[in-house]
Amino acid sequence: MVKAVLTFVIILFLCPSRALGQTAGTVSGHYAKDGANIEFSHVVALGLDNAEGLLEPNVGMRLVLSDREVAVDALMGIAFTPVEDMAKRGEVRGVMVEFDPRDRTTMTVTVLDRPAEPGQTLLRETLSDSTGLWRKLASDSTRISGDYTRGNDQHLVFSFDAPIDTDPVVSTVTGAAAQDSIFLKLLRLRTQALAKRDIATLTRISSRGEAAKYATEPPPDTPEFRAFLAEQAKSLDLVLKIIVRGKTAIVLLPENSWQSFVKEDGDWKLAD
Repeated sequence: MVKAVLTFVIILFLCPSRALGQTAGTVSGHYAKDGANIEFSHVVALGLDNAEGLLEPNVGMRLVLSDREVAVDALMGIAFTPVEDMAKRGEVRGVMVEFDPRDRTTMTVTVLDRPAEPGQTLLRETLSDSTGLWRKLASDSTRISGDYTRGNDQHLVFSFDAPIDTDPVVSTVTGAAAQDSIFLKLLRLRTQALAKRDIATLTRISSRGEAAKYATEPPPDTPEFRAFLAEQAKSLDLVLKIIVRGKTAIVLLPENSWQSFVKEDGDWKLAD
């Protein structure tokens, strides 16, 4: 009996949503515009708390409606998310919808579809209506559902129901502890590796998505870039604080600049 109870506790700790009876998300709908025609079959939802103070206004929820399964980790980040890089590589098609569940009048939609030309940005548009955008929208601390249809404009139509995942803050690091942290050590190591054009080190300390960029975009070797690295090195002495979450972390620097980290295989890696 003790072994059975212990096993249940372990399952509950490792898989809280499943153990508490949370069911997977469901979605129907499509995006069809400018030659794109994407049917949605999967949905994932990430609740955002903006502890860093860097998110755009009215963003408290991030949804990805897609043609295949996407891990919630791919939605994490501030201005740039892994799922956007996945879309640019053709690894997923769909839309990312960002909004505040308490404000039904505005949302931002990013079309997750591989651009026709390399280097092009993803299409992003802000939708607003003072009378309300949603036919239905309901949420609590663990689940969100909604129905979005806009009259004669049928290029984006979807209904969904999904559990809400989060990446909660576990610590805030300041002062000497920030300077001695693994995050500052990695940032200083990256500055040195960029100056030496040491691709092996850059690959080792970077996330998989970030490391892939060095294969096609090696660091430049110009006076301007070296001057930039010198300024960047100085800025690391002025770190304001570090917000550490379960799977991601943000180093906050003066003038609203920041550096992102992600935990991969148990180790912190540079994410941008």
